[in-house]
Amino acid sequence: MLLQVIHSHTPEQCPGNDEHKMDIFNKAVHEAKQNGVTIRSYLVNAPAHKVFFVLETSEFENVHLMFKDSMAFGSYEFIPVIDPDAERRFVQKEILEGMGTKQDE
Repeated sequence: MLLQVIHSHTPEQCPGNDEHKMDIFNKAVHEAKQNGVTIRSYLVNAPAHKVFFVLETSEFENVHLMFKDSMAFGSYEFIPVIDPDAERRFVQKEILEGMGTKQDE
């Protein structure tokens, strides 16, 4: 499962202004793998107070565990997404199977 995650906070909530909050946020990022989450992309728009992730996990609960401590300062939007390359491979496989041929894996 792939998720685009958008974290937003106000200037007053900004982890960049609070060492304790920054530690919590950094811990979430550094311990993602331990929580069963792979970070595919991690981008920051500091002036807009937004952080963007693309995460991969087998269970949504893993993402909740990753961010649970940082949910107190800001909000999160979780958007299921797909990898366009994976979608193309899936469609191609369906077409080939429909034609009675098998694709080598």
